[in-house]
Amino acid sequence: VSEKASFTVDIYAPELIIETAWGKDSLNPMYVSEENITIKGSTTDTGSGVTALTVNGKRVSVKSDGNWSTDVTLSKDKVTTITVISTDKVGKETKKVGYLQMFIL
Repeated sequence: VSEKASFTVDIYAPELIIETAWGKDSLNPMYVSEENITIKGSTTDTGSGVTALTVNGKRVSVKSDGNWSTDVTLSKDKVTTITVISTDKVGKETKKVGYLQMFIL
């Protein structure tokens, strides 16, 4: 008896694009006037596929086209760190970190 087996070799982590503007480090955050900000972007993985996307540890649904969005509440008195992680089916991750700070007029 002969059986065929197929498998996919996935050597790449998911692609992760952040569309929301943010600062690149905590000393130079992006200043915003709103307390609640929508963080959005897209993620794809042509190898094994995306299985999870989290923003600050909270799981976020990814649409079939790879787009996603979620609301984040900013700290009123300090810089808020935003960490987005996309994970594929074999456990490879792409992580992006940005910084926002609310200013009060």
